[in-house]
Amino acid sequence: SSGINAEWPLRPGKQVEKRLDYYTRAQRLVEIPLMKEEWEKSQEDDKIWWEEKEATRIEMAIKKREHDISTRKRLLRMKDDKDEFVSSILSQKEMQHQEEVNRFEEELLRVREERKDAKKMEILKQLTEKRKKYRLPLCVDTT
Repeated sequence: SSGINAEWPLRPGKQVEKRLDYYTRAQRLVEIPLMKEEWEKSQEDDKIWWEEKEATRIEMAIKKREHDISTRKRLLRMKDDKDEFVSSILSQKEMQHQEEVNRFEEELLRVREERKDAKKMEILKQLTEKRKKYRLPLCVDTT
């Protein structure tokens, strides 16, 4: 009898545990198919969502490509006008540069001539002073 008393506190717990285990298993048996069905529906919804997104992305890519092609055609039509415009600007700049170079060269020649004349005058002045100092005849060609 002492053995019965010793197992008695464990026994109701085991029965409760068994019942709980039975209900949990039963609940899982009912829930597993529901969860599987929910997961499959979720997968199907995700697939539909992905296909819609892909279709939208492809449509946008096609529209962008068409826009890029039309832009390219428009730019190609403009290329001749651009080349002509750039060519005219470059030739205009070249003419301006050449005019500046010509003005510079003219100014350079003028300054050289002035310096040359000034040098001639200096030499003539020095020779005149030497002649006066030593009383020599003037024999300088000024042409």
